[in-house]
Parts: sequence; structure tokens; C-alpha cells
Amino acid sequence: MLSLPQLTTADFTPLWPALILSAAACLVLLSEVFLSSASRSFQAPLAVGSTVLAGVVAAASSFSAPFEVFRGFAVQDPFGSLVSLVVCVGVGLASLLAPAFLRGRHAERGEFYALVLFGGAGMSLLGVSNELILLFINLEILSVATYALASYLRRGPRPAEAGFKYFILGAFSSAVLLYGTALLFGATQSTLLPQMSGMLARIFSDPVLADRRPLAYCGLALVGAGFGFKIAAVPFHMWTPDVYEGAPTPATAFFSVAPKVAALALFVRVMIYAFGELVDQWQQIIMAISVASMILGALAAINQRSIKRLMAYSSIGHVGYALIGLAAGTPAGVRGILIYMAIYIFMNIGTFAVILCMRREGRLVEGIDDLAGLARTQPMLAA
Repeated sequence: MLSLPQLTTADFTPLWPALILSAAACLVLLSEVFLSSASRSFQAPLAVGSTVLAGVVAAASSFSAPFEVFRGFAVQDPFGSLVSLVVCVGVGLASLLAPAFLRGRHAERGEFYALVLFGGAGMSLLGVSNELILLFINLEILSVATYALASYLRRGPRPAEAGFKYFILGAFSSAVLLYGTALLFGATQSTLLPQMSGMLARIFSDPVLADRRPLAYCGLALVGAGFGFKIAAVPFHMWTPDVYEGAPTPATAFFSVAPKVAALALFVRVMIYAFGELVDQWQQIIMAISVASMILGALAAINQRSIKRLMAYSSIGHVGYALIGLAAGTPAGVRGILIYMAIYIFMNIGTFAVILCMRREGRLVEGIDDLAGLARTQPMLAA
């Protein structure tokens, strides 16, 4: 006879930030049925207010002792709580930037804020997931929302190209990630990260289990490739410039920070907590990806003429800097990633806020050449 697991209120503790964001997203969507075009002014404050509330809940839970919930499929720990907090900050700041931009294009709809909030919920759940299938599901919640945001404006070739490229390459990377998960399950007989860690340690120490090592190596490589796409690390970065350029600027600001924080958190949790026993095998690879991302992000930015493409290559470079903490493979490295990404959120969204404020002859400044003479026409923004 099938028995349901016994759940307590503690099991829902790490889920509260995601539940708050999801409830706000549903409320925004439902409100669309009863609104006219001129009565949507409350949607952005509602989105921002929900992120503040979710952030406060995440911050409050970051001081509790770590414990597993839902039979080990999720975990409440300071790492996941801080990831949720940083994600809430990114989602809230992106929602603040959106109203003026969307209103100017007659595209202010509740769907935009709902997609951002649903994406934020998926990111928050990524931070607390402790099992590979659950990680994949939450990653797809995030991905589907960002695919739609990339082509939100619809009109013109750029949004269509951005959404199409993001969707096709994202689907491919998801398939690679899922196949890697299947191989790892074949090698370890589990998808729970703590159990995988113990089994991988046995596989690489017990000669009897040596035949499983190629399967584990292939699974590790495919999972790493899938994560590399999600964080736009070299050589999985090819989608980033086109998607950044074609997406609405507030959505680009959102792409550039919050999904990267969540995907990096996912990368850290899997590599440190599940593959920690294999640190000697993957540490050199992460170092190479980190160096390549820093170099390509800096050099490719030199010839750019579009501000948004410049910011895209900047984000690739910053991923390389953040991966240094993962390459260290130590708790200090993990703390360094969280601190770096918390600072990066304010820096990057602040940059996009300035871009949105810049105007030249009544239109948004999009090209680097348009910045010429900005110190005379808009000295505060230039500063």
C-alpha cells in the first residue's frame, strides 16, 4: 500500500520565498483579467513588495541550523537562504526598472512581472534543492520564464532572434544536463546529492567498482556542460550577446544577474556537495573555464558597438571571476562567490538603470558612439 510522507511545517521553511513570489505572480496574472491599459500602475509595486517580503523571510531563515526537508530532496541551510535573498534583490531591482521602459513601448502587461516572479521562484528553489531531478525541474521553471522574457516585445527581428536562439540552445543544454544526470544515476544508483557523494567516493576508491568510473566521468562532464550554458561560461557563452541585445532592457538587466546567481549556486552545490570527492578531477577544468571566460569576456568586448552586447561580454568575464571561488573548492571560495555576486547585482543593475535613463533625441542610447558628448548633455548620468 502506498504511504504518503509525513510532512511538518518545518518542511516548508525553505520554500516560503518561492511560495511568496509564486503567489504574487498568480495575483498579477489574475488581475490582468479585470484591468484596462491605464490601471496597471500597481503591478510593479506589487512585484517589488513581494520580493521584499520574500527577501526578509529568506534573510530570517539564514540563521537557522541546516536540516533536510522532504526526505532529503531539499535542504534548509544558510547557503540556500542567502541565494534566495540575493535572487530576491535582483528580481526586485529588475521590477523597479521595468515600468517606464514598458510604458514607453505600450507593452506594460502583468505577464512581464509574472514571468520575472516565476523565474525568481525557480531560482529560489534552485538554491535549496538537494536532488538532481528536483534541480532540473527548478532549472526548467527558471528557463521557461526567461525564454518568454527574451522575446517579450515580439515586434521586430531582434526579439524573435533572441527568444529563438535562447530557446533552442537552452533546450539543447537541458537535454545534455538531463542525460548527464541519467548517467550519474546509473553510476551511483541515486540522485540525492549526499548519497551520490558517498557512492562516488566508493567508486573511485574500491577496485571492485572501477567499471563505473567511465560512467561517472561522462555524467560529470555532461552535467558540467549543462551548467556552463546556464551561467554563460566559455565555451558555452555563444547565446549571451544576441539574447542581451534582443531582449527588453529590464529583462536584460534581469538575465545578467539573478539567473546567474541561481545557476552558480546550483553549480556550487552540485560540484562541492556531490562531486567534492572528485575535486582533483574537475578543479583544473573549472580553472581553465574561469581563465577562458575572463580573457574572452575582456577581449571580445573591445570591438563592440552596442552597449548591451558590451554588457553581455562583461557578464561572461564576471562569471569567470566568480568561478575562481568554485575552482578553490573550499568553504572560503563558496563565501567569496556569494559576496562577489551580491556586489555584482547592484553594480550591474545600476549600470542598466543608467542606460535606461539615458536619452539622445528622445530615444534610448543603445550604441557606444551615442555616448560621445554625454558629459555635456547629461553630466550626472555620465558621472
